[in-house]
Amino acid sequence: MRHRPLLCRKAKKSWRRKLITHSKRRRKQPLR
Repeated sequence: MRHRPLLCRKAKKSWRRKLITHSKRRRKQPLR
């Protein structure tokens, strides 16, 4: 749990990138 805040802070940019890629994939593939 102590490494959780550090990871969140360090992976903040990666999280945003992952979210963007996921949203792009969802737009390409319609929800069923």
